[in-house]
Amino acid sequence: MQIIEEKHRSNRGSMLRSAGRLIVRCRWLVIILGILVMLGAGFIGAGTVGKLSLSRWEVPGSESYTAGKLLEQRFGAGAPNLVLLVTAKEGTVDSPEVRQAGLSLMHQLVAEAAVQKADSYWARGDTPTLRSSDGKQALILAHLKGTVTEARTALAELSPRYQSESGLIKVEVGGQDEIFRQAAEYARKDFVRAELIILPAVFLMLLLVYRRVRASLLTIGVGFFAMVGTLTGLRGVAELTEVSTFALNLTLVMGLGLGIDYSLFMIARFREELAAGKTALDSAVRAVETAGRTVIFSGVTVAASTAVLFVFPFPFLQSFAYTGVLVVMTSIIGAVVILPAVLAVLGEKIMPRGRKFPALPPWGGMCSAAVCGTGAPWRSCAVRRCTAGLLLPCCSCLDPRSRT
Repeated sequence: MQIIEEKHRSNRGSMLRSAGRLIVRCRWLVIILGILVMLGAGFIGAGTVGKLSLSRWEVPGSESYTAGKLLEQRFGAGAPNLVLLVTAKEGTVDSPEVRQAGLSLMHQLVAEAAVQKADSYWARGDTPTLRSSDGKQALILAHLKGTVTEARTALAELSPRYQSESGLIKVEVGGQDEIFRQAAEYARKDFVRAELIILPAVFLMLLLVYRRVRASLLTIGVGFFAMVGTLTGLRGVAELTEVSTFALNLTLVMGLGLGIDYSLFMIARFREELAAGKTALDSAVRAVETAGRTVIFSGVTVAASTAVLFVFPFPFLQSFAYTGVLVVMTSIIGAVVILPAVLAVLGEKIMPRGRKFPALPPWGGMCSAAVCGTGAPWRSCAVRRCTAGLLLPCCSCLDPRSRT
């Protein structure tokens, strides 16, 4: 049994070794193709945001979904997706002045082109279900035409106009679609803000770990490749099915995270092989053979975990599954294919400036056998290098060897 396992391990290693040799042999072609793919993906992915949809918690094809569509098409009816909360400043909503103002507001809403139907507490014969227990507040309900994206686009124009206050009443806008519209708007703003904050911060952290600008830029480059590649893939998926706008946030988080994570594995192993006396080309091949195996195994695990969301019938959750699988694929391509080609070209320029790796404590070698396939207690592996790289800048006072 042990012989069979060793044979399988050798076969996997030989496959990755052959792939590494091919990447190194065609390194300039791989780099040029990688740059062209990134530029093309950036151009195509730039239009992805407009293709994404806003989502409701609906299951297309279900009985309730079909019944709702039939009611809307044949009878002009549907579940209210816009709610106006009318608060009487003086007296109750049953006073003649507030009643007249409420009815006028409802008629104004019905006249809007995007509104299919509207109703209110006063129009329903003072039904208590649309009135607060203290009589100070009442509801106006409306159903907007079109898809969820069309409805929320109309809300972006209607909501500011109807959010108002006068000497008689105060009007507040709510409802399921309005809540999700505001959440999506904040999500878009946070997406840009997060990029502006995260990228410089991550670059500084990587600079502390690598002590080399080139290595830091390469790592962020792999994360950026994963993000633009995922956006391009999402644009293709959006042409076939509904993809939620929240997929953008997941693209940023997973793309940058996995790109950096996998690059740390590859660069750490490449540096280790260089420090051991191997050439840049041999070190790149060895990095693909060893750390590349870890990256691929990790990627398959992450992709399988996110693919579970395909089981759920909600397009909102399925969007996360599409994003997760695409991010993993592009991260693996960037880290295992393009990055080794660049490392083979840079060679010693990727090493820490002015010195070799710092010696690491023996407890770090415990991961060697599990990840790197070696039992040597003092032989480091990618995980140990990455972990130590994150810890040493924070604890440099504990070991004088870690100071510059």
